[in-house]
Amino acid sequence: MKAFIAELDSKPNLLEEFDIDIWCYLIEKAIVNQDGSITFIFNNGKEISL
Repeated sequence: MKAFIAELDSKPNLLEEFDIDIWCYLIEKAIVNQDGSITFIFNNGKEISL
């Protein structure tokens, strides 16, 4: 968690483009489902399906 906070502190307050480092800190994995939707599983256990 300390590494994640330090990484965020080193970034500008507003992200204007995709940042692979922040993505890797947030996301544990992404699952592509048979129906074409994607389920993102965050490192804190939260899941979001799109």
